[in-house]
Amino acid sequence: MNESNGEQMELNRLHLGCGHTILEDWINLDFVAQKGVDVIANLDACAEVPLPFEEQY
Repeated sequence: MNESNGEQMELNRLHLGCGHTILEDWINLDFVAQKGVDVIANLDACAEVPLPFEEQY
């Protein structure tokens, strides 16, 4: 909940390196494109190639 105005913030859950374990209502991220993976990204290269998310904090 946002304490300043009482509004509830929407939270996203990020499942890094999900592999074959796909979690419902989570953003499933893996290096390999497969069924259920929402975002394909190489975590070893994220210093050079940012993850495809807007900054929200």
